[in-house]
Amino acid sequence: MPTHLRTVPGLSTNKVILENVPEGTMQDTVMLFLENCDKPRERGPQHIIKGHKDGQYMVVYSESMDLQKLTGNIEQEKLNEQYIKTKLVTSTNCIQIRGNIKSLSNDAIRLNMESFKRSKGGEVTLVQRCGDKVALIHFAECYVAERVVQTWSEKDFVINKIPTKVGFYYHCLFNDH
Repeated sequence: MPTHLRTVPGLSTNKVILENVPEGTMQDTVMLFLENCDKPRERGPQHIIKGHKDGQYMVVYSESMDLQKLTGNIEQEKLNEQYIKTKLVTSTNCIQIRGNIKSLSNDAIRLNMESFKRSKGGEVTLVQRCGDKVALIHFAECYVAERVVQTWSEKDFVINKIPTKVGFYYHCLFNDH
């Protein structure tokens, strides 16, 4: 098996993990809570993504921000009588594709993802199957995963006439493998 050298992923400047969010809390309530914790600008997140653990969410902002300050503010406030825990997130080199991909070979997936012309991708280090409808693709570098998701998150990525949805995969948030 070849050895792949890659840079150490840095911390994200626009994503944070929330833990201990009380069960039954609406996402709108979480959004308002986060806006109030971002003093004085009161920016709300662009996305809130539920994790596989109870009370776990990834919060994604549309711009870079001082997450150390924000997480400090979050941990000092209560949401529905509970303190929220936060974790900073490292960038990921992994994406997931979802679709009816059972008939696609790992080589077909890898070759399409390595083709800059087709996918804006680059060197793939691993393709992992998670059943018939999900595959995880690991790139040698995080910036390649970012470029692929940025290019394909709003439209289908077609591999051998099979449409797929593309998104980031964070091992700390999901449990698909």
